[in-house]
Amino acid sequence: MSNAAGEAMEDLAARIDALMRALHLPGALARHRELRAELGAGEEAMRLLTGILEAEISSREQHRYEKNLRDARFPVVKELAGFDFSVIPSLSRVKVEELAKAQFIAAHETALLVGNPGTGKSHILLALGFEAVRQGYRVRFVTAATLVNELLLARQELRVPKLLK
Repeated sequence: MSNAAGEAMEDLAARIDALMRALHLPGALARHRELRAELGAGEEAMRLLTGILEAEISSREQHRYEKNLRDARFPVVKELAGFDFSVIPSLSRVKVEELAKAQFIAAHETALLVGNPGTGKSHILLALGFEAVRQGYRVRFVTAATLVNELLLARQELRVPKLLK
């Protein structure tokens, strides 16, 4: 085997290692190189295994996204592109677009939108929530009135910690 082919095989083996770690397959990770050496697996077999592992990761990501989208309970899907910032000149488009990056979630910070009825708070919150789901975060959309009712019921049933989780 030429040096370039050997490097390509090592690159594939390293890629398989990384994919198996991402899929939490420690047993397979521990054995795959030994088995490759024992069986004399060639580049074609390594590419096949890589493709299978990548497909599994993609499938898991898609299922996680779909589950998170369902769990968010969005009444409708809104996008920031559909929001007319000119209607509310005091609203900072830059700040809203910064919030859409979801860095405040990663930093465990809170974003609170307050304003008069009809100013677009729900539209922006739905768009921010949808973007957070796209980025892999778990989100739940709930109105203040619904949240208060859920908290009161949870208190009666002694399950507030479960609701807050």
